[in-house]
Amino acid sequence: MAWQVPLRTVVEKDFKVPEGEALHQRRRLFQKITASAWDVLVIGGGITGAGIALDAASRGLRVLLVEKADFASGTSSRSTKLIHGGLRYLKNLELGLVRSTGRERAINHRMAPLRVYPAKMLLPLRKGGSLSPLTARLAIGLYDFLAGVDRRDRLRMLNVQETLEWLPRLRPEGLQGAALYTEYQTDDARLTLDILRTAQGLGAVVINYLEASMPLYTSSGRLAGYRLSCALTGAQVEIQSHTVVSAAGPWSDIVRQRHGQKTPLLRLSRGIHIVVPASRLPLSVAVYMDVPTDPGRMIFCIPRRGHVYVGTTDHYFEGVPDAPDVPHAEILYLLDAVNQQMSLNPPLGPEDVISYWSGLRPLIRRPGRPSTEVSRKDELKVLPDGLLWIAGGKLTGWRVMARRVTDACCQILHRHTGKKYGSCRTDEIVLQDQSLPDYPDRDNFLATLEGWAAQLPDGPRRARELGEIYGGVAPRILNRAYELFSEDRMNLNPILTAEVEWVVQNEWAWFPEDYFERRSGKRFFNPPAVAEEAETVRKLMHDALSRPVSREN
Repeated sequence: MAWQVPLRTVVEKDFKVPEGEALHQRRRLFQKITASAWDVLVIGGGITGAGIALDAASRGLRVLLVEKADFASGTSSRSTKLIHGGLRYLKNLELGLVRSTGRERAINHRMAPLRVYPAKMLLPLRKGGSLSPLTARLAIGLYDFLAGVDRRDRLRMLNVQETLEWLPRLRPEGLQGAALYTEYQTDDARLTLDILRTAQGLGAVVINYLEASMPLYTSSGRLAGYRLSCALTGAQVEIQSHTVVSAAGPWSDIVRQRHGQKTPLLRLSRGIHIVVPASRLPLSVAVYMDVPTDPGRMIFCIPRRGHVYVGTTDHYFEGVPDAPDVPHAEILYLLDAVNQQMSLNPPLGPEDVISYWSGLRPLIRRPGRPSTEVSRKDELKVLPDGLLWIAGGKLTGWRVMARRVTDACCQILHRHTGKKYGSCRTDEIVLQDQSLPDYPDRDNFLATLEGWAAQLPDGPRRARELGEIYGGVAPRILNRAYELFSEDRMNLNPILTAEVEWVVQNEWAWFPEDYFERRSGKRFFNPPAVAEEAETVRKLMHDALSRPVSREN
């Protein structure tokens, strides 16, 4: 396989955070967070924890969020990267859930049109497949109605000829046509960072590489705070908080164990994705298709940045959540599923896979049921010592989960202080730097960036990529790149230099892995750049971390 070496051994090696202004600032921050009690301590820096921090901060609560590794380093960077509308829930007639997820999808798009954007999805229909043309028309039509889908994005049924015009490589055997509908794509890790930056702008303090290692209690046995352990400095600090929330995803049962709860509530399900060059799987549209040899299972093939990613699998996982594996058999399963549906010469093989990722779904345990039949609904529990614990759920539902948790925190705080807090207003918030005030649509914004960067080395290509990754931050990065290029015309990497400066100063990146995997996505969608830029990025990060950092936390 083309990409078997773990990223950490490739780009991190012996990288050590330099003893400079960034670490000095971090130590000063530790003094600040121990000075007084917090209203809410959030454990977990995935999208659920980020959403809670945003909701709570927007209501005026004093919020501290800590993450033991990098933000979004677990499930929140390893999903299918779609804001689903809930089409699959129609199979169980969960109409209210379909309506809710459709509404949330629209809210996500309104909050961040550069980050959450519509994309056409094609569902081929074959004799003996999961859906017939009639059932597809009825199901997706009902979904469009319940979810309030905009008229221009609603279902369009295609005949066989139209389907093959969209997908010329699709095998014609048994083809009855296709359903063309709309899903919303995103970058899960970047969306999490957008939410965290917005929460910080509202007063929340968010800190990565800081583990909540041990709960602290009052003399009566009530949870009063946590001891925090810093992975960068080795320091330990103790903080007080009136409420503590666990939003630890696959690690949620580990957190419960620290609170005396030994019986596991979760069953982890592993889903893998593989990435292949678009030249080997040419698609003009994303595809959602059956796995002929595995009735009832379907996979996505989604174009992105000159590649196509394919997923996902769904198998129970037993092991350490920090390092979910990528079984070779599951890679072959996805390749075979594509080859059964698409006529490729030669067929896709392991040598075509340039990268992959493995994510864990924290499912609420349902004994005796396969992972594919376990509900993705979330559960909120209050443990005997007062810990608020939430797990389960899906990427699309982050805002609803956050609202439930923050409502519970406000009720607890009201009982103790008598103070009343407002209701959730995150549906009114626009995420920082992800709106389109000056452009008619996302494509126009990206095209404008290409022209803007014309005078920079490799400017147009890199500018579009920056826009796709960073959204409305991209113009700032390009402005800084022009400053650097004006200072030194021999600098062949002004955009990369400006980009690394940005993620260090404004997005809490401490290691090359943070940049390559969760800030830029190059680990997945441009592995050659990782090899080419590894040493440069190491040096740039070292220099940036040695200087004063503009971020507040």
